[in-house]
Amino acid sequence: MMQEKKTARQQARDRSRMALVDAFDRQPSTARIPGDVLDLLTGRSKPTRWRWIAAGKLPRPGADGAFNVGEVRAALAQLGEARDSAQSRSARARAAA
Repeated sequence: MMQEKKTARQQARDRSRMALVDAFDRQPSTARIPGDVLDLLTGRSKPTRWRWIAAGKLPRPGADGAFNVGEVRAALAQLGEARDSAQSRSARARAAA
């Protein structure tokens, strides 16, 4: 199956998401990240994200649909997600983009 070429807008959105992934450790705990960035950080899909939220493994998003960085950090630490493995997943995601 041939992949369609991304538009300039899609490429810019992908760069923005990857910048948020790369800057995750430098974000203040009160910052907010969208769900698709959380998916990139965990290396999991959107359905898995919602299953983990329902199971209490991840925090619920706020009214704006974004997740609190401090709560996400605590949840990832509790899940035993090593930050360097998230970085390797983000590198794979960047290579696929």
